[in-house]
Order: sequence, then structure tokens, then C-alpha cells
Amino acid sequence: MKDLKLYESIPSLENNFAVKFRVYENNSALIPHWHEHIEMMLLCEGECDFHIGGLSYNAHPGDLLIVNSAEIHSFTVKKRIRFYSLLLFPSFFDDVDDRGLRIESMVCRDPFVHECFANMYREYTDGEKLSDMMMKSYAYALIAYLGRNYSVPTYAIPDQTRLSRLHKVLEYIEEGYSERITTRDLAASCFLTEEHFCRFFKKSVGKTVTEYINQYRTEKAAVLLVNTEEPIGSIGASVGFDDVNYFSRVFKHIKGISPKEYRSLSKRESNTKSK
Repeated sequence: MKDLKLYESIPSLENNFAVKFRVYENNSALIPHWHEHIEMMLLCEGECDFHIGGLSYNAHPGDLLIVNSAEIHSFTVKKRIRFYSLLLFPSFFDDVDDRGLRIESMVCRDPFVHECFANMYREYTDGEKLSDMMMKSYAYALIAYLGRNYSVPTYAIPDQTRLSRLHKVLEYIEEGYSERITTRDLAASCFLTEEHFCRFFKKSVGKTVTEYINQYRTEKAAVLLVNTEEPIGSIGASVGFDDVNYFSRVFKHIKGISPKEYRSLSKRESNTKSK
């Protein structure tokens, strides 16, 4: 069963190859999480609000979104998106000096960036001989270009104490989402006053504590709606919503449809794909 985790482990490498290129479509939100590998997403279609490192960006086709290692990030889709995804694993930098390189979070409509991704997409779809070698050469050219033109100054690198504190808070929510969680509990877990904690959380994640917990619980509920036959009320209670009516209102606000409609739509889509 699909699950939600704050930490996204490094995917298994194919033939120990440190570059992974894929094409994705998405119409839902991505819960805040982090990983060790560098991720780049070139938006081809749609629109989304991207949140990373305490800042928010509104991305349109042609924009490149960059997630540096260990940066907590998320996005909210405003119009169904299609994007190229490039993952660079830590071993990608084994034979170069600049392992600590960090890139700006968004690069807007840069022709060289677009050309690199177009070339990688061609290799990805054509699958010609030595396409993996060509893919790696384009990835090196891209990261070198970004490092020369869009690197982040040393003073702009995220404070590790702040990141550690945020990781701890999100893990607290991940482990206790099915129970009652208060801002007082969360503030105490990282030794902050409630007022200071609420400001810290909103700036770091781009949502209030309540908004984030409701979204996390809703995404958990969505998984259960698709993968189980449990009653909707029972699912709401199992992810931390005490009142089924409140659960339905929150779910519809986030997903755009009711839990019942979401389950029915998911089953229809699943049946269509299986034919």
C-alpha cells in the first residue's frame, strides 16, 4: 500500500546508474518531505505552487524547480501538471569536487536548461545504444551550468538547526496523526513557545499547523479509500478526524470532491486502466 513518509529514501539504482529521468503527471498535492538526492523538475504543462526552504514559488511551463539535498519541499497543484523529473543521487558526485553544491530553488525559462531536458527526454524515449551515457553527459552539463550561473551563496544555505527542528516536528505528526495533536505538544517537542512555533512552522512549511495536519490526514484517508472497503466514517476516525462531517468537509476542501466521490472515481479509473 502506498504510504506517506517525511523522509523519502534513495530509490534503488538501475545498474548502479546515478541518474534517473522520468516523466510524470500529477493533479494532487505533494506532502512536505525530504531526501538525500537532488531532484529537478521541469514543468511542461499546468501550474503549481512550490514550497521549499521557507519560500514559495508559483511555477509555470518552462520553469525549473530544484530540490537540493535534505531540503523539505512540497507543492500544491493549481492546474494539472506534467513535468520532467531528474534525480541525481549522491554517487553522481563521487568523481567531482563540488559535492556540497547548492542551486537556487527555481530557474525561470532558461533556454540552455530547456535544451538539456529536451535532449534527455529524447534519449529517454528513443532508447538508442549508449543512451545512458548520453543521459549522464547531459546531466553533467546541466549541473555544471546551474552551478556556474545559479549557485546559492554560502550565507543562503539553510540553517541545519532549523532543519533538524522541523524534521522532528514533522516526524511527530507522522507518528501521531491518528491521535489528538495540539500546537502546545508540537511546540514543546522542539522547545519553543506556541506563538514562536506557529510562526516558525508557517514560514518553514508554507501552511499553518492545522492546514498541514488536515492535509496529511486527508492524504492518509485517500490511500485507505482506494485500497480498503472500510466505511468512510471509520476511515476518518482512523486518521484522526473525530467527526465524520468535519472529515468530509476537510476532505472536499482539499481534494475538491467528497470521500465517497473520491472512492467511486478511483475505482472507475482503476477499472478503465485494467481493461
